Amino acid sequence: MIVRLKQSTWAALEGVATEETTSRYRHSEVHRALLAVTESSQRGVLSLLARHGAADRARAFWIDNVIAVPEASSALVEELISLEEVLSVDDDTKVYLPEMESEMEATPKVTDAKPQGNIAALNTGPLWDAGISGQGVTVASIDSGVRWTHEALKANYRGYRGEGAAADHDYAFWTPKSTPITPDNVDIYGHGTHVTGTLAGSGPHNIGMAPNATWIHAKAFSWDGSASQSDLIAAAQWVLCPTKYDHSEADCSKGAHVISCSFGGNSSLTWLNPSVKAMRAAGALPVFASGNVNAFKCGSILEPAGSVDAIAVGGVNSGELYPSSGKGPGLDGHTIKPDFVAPSFAIYSALSAADSGHDAYTRLTGTSMATPHVSGALALLLSVPTDGSAADPLAALRKTAVEKLKRPILAPSSCGNTSYTQYPNNLYGWGLPDVCAAAAAIGGKCPQT
Repeated sequence: MIVRLKQSTWAALEGVATEETTSRYRHSEVHRALLAVTESSQRGVLSLLARHGAADRARAFWIDNVIAVPEASSALVEELISLEEVLSVDDDTKVYLPEMESEMEATPKVTDAKPQGNIAALNTGPLWDAGISGQGVTVASIDSGVRWTHEALKANYRGYRGEGAAADHDYAFWTPKSTPITPDNVDIYGHGTHVTGTLAGSGPHNIGMAPNATWIHAKAFSWDGSASQSDLIAAAQWVLCPTKYDHSEADCSKGAHVISCSFGGNSSLTWLNPSVKAMRAAGALPVFASGNVNAFKCGSILEPAGSVDAIAVGGVNSGELYPSSGKGPGLDGHTIKPDFVAPSFAIYSALSAADSGHDAYTRLTGTSMATPHVSGALALLLSVPTDGSAADPLAALRKTAVEKLKRPILAPSSCGNTSYTQYPNNLYGWGLPDVCAAAAAIGGKCPQT
């Protein structure tokens, strides 16, 4: 069960967001502010759980004012509902990753260090040539696991300790129960390895946007592509303040700067929005898939992508909208969504079946595949050397995005009172990111090719 308390954490977040700080990132400040609220307001519930012998198995969160209580008896549920401070007691429902259809193919030949086509579509080449590839930035994915020994992913995994050495998953990998994992069983579903490859993969085929960013991962989704509400909240909390693999000794200084989330659900998934708000308050950038939905339906964008604090990503291919891409407006009925579009068709990236060779790569399609392109674009911009002034990578991407995109086919040409010809709009958002132009906009050096 999920016990949600009435006292909101949002006021505490607003206080953190307006504080003067010498850093873009406020992970520790957000943690302290939210913990002060939740520890105080959750005492009565935790006391009741202790009397019922349920405290040891309960999980109290600070990123949202929520307590997860597995296997709660009907008597306990009734008592919880009766507490004045409790807003609701609901089932710990599940969210599912999209079903995947893969196309196995021979490993492509790569003759130079240029990015592959879908990565190059965001004008990454000039940035790479200038030595800007995500260094110094920590990116996180919340998904089904990642094969950390994959040739395209091992070198910049935080837990990598050198060729032949065992990985150290402390502050680098999270699973709900800290059970032992191996490269062969960590991502049976395969989704997490693929999207993390597009986000931060390197290796011989240049599959990732930010190949020198340090990546960490929260494995909230299991072998069948499902995740519970409580595990997703726990994963969101961990990427802000990672712990050792056994869930001890949280260290917010090791939190992610960009958080890539290739999942979503219908409007009922608003329960994750407080966690997304906390990410933004901490200075982290949460990026979510707009969803694979009814091609002709407007206002179809999934949650949390539709929330004002999320950065939503739809699909585009050769300048044309991926018809099933989630369309705006957002949850409030007027916010432009998606924020951006990125390549989504037959994206070539890492597969969790092997470390190298034919079985180590595949092509997948969907907004899940589009999402890490934008997450990686933000990571690239965060690694751009500037004159020291505070640069806003999101604003830069919006300002410089490519707007000359085609009239949608097999999809509406207008949504939420916006046409595809005006930008931003509820089909393409601000457009297709141009990371080179965005880097120049924040004072970086990126010669256009």
